[in-house]
Amino acid sequence: MTHLDLVTEHPRGQLLVTAGADDTVRLSSLGDGLPVRALLKGAGPIASLAVRKAGRQWLAAVATVRGELHRIDVDSGRPVGLPLRTDAGTSVRVATFALGQVDCVSVLGNQRGLQLYDLVTGERVGGQVRPHDAAAVCTMAGTAVVGGSDGVVRLWPTAHAADSTQFTAHHGPVLAVGEVRGAGGGAVLVSVGEDHEIHCWDPADSKELWRRHVPWPVPWDTPLIECAAIGRTADGRDLVVTGESGGRVRVLVLRGGLPVAEREFTVPGIPARLTTGRVGPRDVVVVGTDTGRICCWDVTHDRWYAQGPAPAERAWTTALALAPDGGGRLLVGADDGMVREWSLPSCRLAGEPVGAHHGRVSALAFVPGPEGPRPVSAGDDHRLRVLPDRSAKGAVWERRMPVPVRSFGAAGDALLCGDDRGHLWRLRATTAGLDLTEAVDAVRPVAAVTTVTVHGRTDVVAGSADGSLQVRDGGDGLLTQRLRPV
Repeated sequence: MTHLDLVTEHPRGQLLVTAGADDTVRLSSLGDGLPVRALLKGAGPIASLAVRKAGRQWLAAVATVRGELHRIDVDSGRPVGLPLRTDAGTSVRVATFALGQVDCVSVLGNQRGLQLYDLVTGERVGGQVRPHDAAAVCTMAGTAVVGGSDGVVRLWPTAHAADSTQFTAHHGPVLAVGEVRGAGGGAVLVSVGEDHEIHCWDPADSKELWRRHVPWPVPWDTPLIECAAIGRTADGRDLVVTGESGGRVRVLVLRGGLPVAEREFTVPGIPARLTTGRVGPRDVVVVGTDTGRICCWDVTHDRWYAQGPAPAERAWTTALALAPDGGGRLLVGADDGMVREWSLPSCRLAGEPVGAHHGRVSALAFVPGPEGPRPVSAGDDHRLRVLPDRSAKGAVWERRMPVPVRSFGAAGDALLCGDDRGHLWRLRATTAGLDLTEAVDAVRPVAAVTTVTVHGRTDVVAGSADGSLQVRDGGDGLLTQRLRPV
């Protein structure tokens, strides 16, 4: 026996919930010692458990070493909802208690700290927020979606933090998030993690619809997925693409939000970055490798479309962007700060490489505009740039960001930019030029606070450790001004 908890004031008398080294959680009678039922089997080693009465229902909360929180009806032995994602490891601890009118379960782990959930519904009540970057971003029906390096997916239906929700999606960084068509044509969310898991979520209530495990090559016990991408074909199918260190690229095909087929191919080298799109009449997956070599797979006909030559100078691919017009224009960013433009399917360089950044190119994309799509790059040097473009007349534009931008995501007529602190920016091209604004009113840790009186109105000024200031109306809390250090 490894864990136990006591059930008191039960109609059957005092009961005991125990976990053993056989990875089983059982309910037994404390009076005669006879077993009543098994509550959990086959979930792996148990890290911690707790029991609480919620209304008329006795519920057991069980945390496993694998990083799952199971909620079980003690009287029937049936699970209450799907398991929740939590920290993994033997040191994870759970506790149950009442928080006001809500029966809660807390989970304390080493990665995400203390997290609180509603014991009955499984909804997250609150908890610590650890530093993270916006590893992947997208939009769904006006809702901004951020996949964090902490494995958490955050949804922003409005710009206000009070309206945002979040859920733990993966053990480890999120590699890709994207909208796919679900049953009946509605939108659902797919996330891909470094933990070799693909999950489909209902964004309305953050409930998991299905999950799919990407096999781990034997005998490796460390994550081998390097990159992922989510796209859509011309005939309405959705693609979830993953690239593994051994060179294997898997293409999961979805229709109606459900997996219907899987393809795979192997590239020469390590798939470092992936993107999807169209080149002429073909749906393609483009792979950039650890040497800078470009490979293009024809999804429409399930065969190779093009493979570029081995480069004379090796450069690890760190970003890809395929032009949305289907003309085959491909931008490739590397760890040497250079951006190279290729033409597909010929796999020929179009012009000389551009020295875009001092350090790694972290993201590439095309931002829509009145003069057509403009190429945009972000780098570890904190700079966000519109690159020189042979097909557009606009001047080169550049901004120095407070922290580096890590990811781009299409947002209608604009481009979402996720940065190294998990914050979101919106870049929009207009006839007057490029406009960059903060997309959401994220809550930052407050280092100092004071009040000021302006025209008879009391404002609250909050300062953060990064040197930024937020000025809010003291009456309704609305943000009136934001100041940043230069």
